[in-house]
Amino acid sequence: MPSFRFHGRVEKLEIARGHDGFLRGPPDPVLAVAVYVHDASTCRLLGRSLHRFRPSARMPSEVLPDVHPIASGAIDANQDFRYLALVVALEEDGGRDVQRLYGMLEHHRLLSVWDEAHSEVEPFSLLAVPRELAWFTPTPVDLIVDGASASTSCSSDKYIGAVCWAMQPRSDVPTAPLRPSVYRLPFLAADRKNDWTALLSISH
Repeated sequence: MPSFRFHGRVEKLEIARGHDGFLRGPPDPVLAVAVYVHDASTCRLLGRSLHRFRPSARMPSEVLPDVHPIASGAIDANQDFRYLALVVALEEDGGRDVQRLYGMLEHHRLLSVWDEAHSEVEPFSLLAVPRELAWFTPTPVDLIVDGASASTSCSSDKYIGAVCWAMQPRSDVPTAPLRPSVYRLPFLAADRKNDWTALLSISH
């Protein structure tokens, strides 16, 4: 059975615009990152991570996270699987929604997504995300958490957005280390006051 390795990093957050309320200074961005191993019948969490940023008041700016690594691991599996990443961006105030959404990443059966550009489509469970080329590019999604929209259920922290995408595994070849792929994840708040882009480098 082939062996596959996955590892990655949150490199930085580009902040075009940031807002933390009236006269409250720069935002406090948080990214919750989950990586799942997904085949035709199962979806399981490889790992999750939380990343905080402390930007200066001057924007646009680029900010490094307090923690760089995301989930990593070795997978022994048949070729017919893919990785699925879900990244949730919040502006942290009270912290309770950060805790709640980070916790819910463990429970993928309670999560659903759909492409923001196609609002007429029914939400997909993570297991049902289509195996289509479009989903192999980071895609801004609406996120449903335990039956409620994440964008309207957050009260302690401000929900900025979520991005979901699939990645095809590449078999581990020790003599030829995998070059990381760089992914740009766009997050644009509904009120347009926070406009962020996260850069992740991932070897898969």
